Amino acid sequence: MPAEKHPRLMYRSQVLSRQTNIRLASSLSPWCGMAAIVGGVLFVAWGYLHKTPTPVFLARTQDPLVLRFVALVTPLLFSVALVGVYIRLAGRAGPLGVMGFALAFCGSGLGAVFGAVNVGPVIGPLYWHLHQIGWPDQLLGWMPLLLAGLVLVGIETNRKGALGPWSALPFATALSGWIYQLTDVVGHAGLRFVHVAFGVLFSLCWMSVGYGLAKDNRRHV
Repeated sequence: MPAEKHPRLMYRSQVLSRQTNIRLASSLSPWCGMAAIVGGVLFVAWGYLHKTPTPVFLARTQDPLVLRFVALVTPLLFSVALVGVYIRLAGRAGPLGVMGFALAFCGSGLGAVFGAVNVGPVIGPLYWHLHQIGWPDQLLGWMPLLLAGLVLVGIETNRKGALGPWSALPFATALSGWIYQLTDVVGHAGLRFVHVAFGVLFSLCWMSVGYGLAKDNRRHV
């Protein structure tokens, strides 16, 4: 009898856990989806408002208040969207996915810090040293962490089908983001169109992720 009872208790616990995850995903996914949509819109606005030759993904230290605000809010909204993707995985994220979320959250969190605080005195010497050894601007700042994590999150999400028919979108977001970032090269006018096009695509991918989270908020796989 105890041997039969134990599997039943485990099964009941799994069912209760799944029901809890379904309720959590159903209640939070629309809000996380809205955060992804607004974050995508603000990223486009950020690129339009950005007028200095310094790559947009580096720390903002002396920018106008509106640009600093956008620089603060945009990565925070990306973090909220990532929470929605994490919930959809329902605790099924393997080591690859966990590492991806950790990197992505670190990147977006660092982006919010860059937007809120004047970190120039702290990161200035580090950036100068990296420039001296030939480290490219495109691998500085918070975006590389976010995009590296998003690649892993995208792979895990697609493997588990966590977003249903939208499961490939996080990886597409990461891919377009990398192309956008790596083509932000000052003095190369030929790359400007590619940079702008993939910046818009990066934003549209975030909006699509948000649409998938909001529309499919009752699905839990």
